[in-house]
Amino acid sequence: MTFLIAHLVTKEEMQEAQLAFQSLDKNNDGKLSHAELLEGFAATMGINAAQIEVDRIMAVADIDKNGHIDYSE
Repeated sequence: MTFLIAHLVTKEEMQEAQLAFQSLDKNNDGKLSHAELLEGFAATMGINAAQIEVDRIMAVADIDKNGHIDYSE
């Protein structure tokens, strides 16, 4: 979320991002796996487009390169 905070301007945007994170975090462990992101994005954009988008997100937002986007990232 640190990555997002740096790019979001308003409190409302931050709240929306937090809700989106929580809705994608299916196992409630405070981090998003590639699979969780893919499932969430595929539901709205199809699997092929979702795979491209999730790979892009992971490359940018997974700061410590552990394969998850932690709430603190």
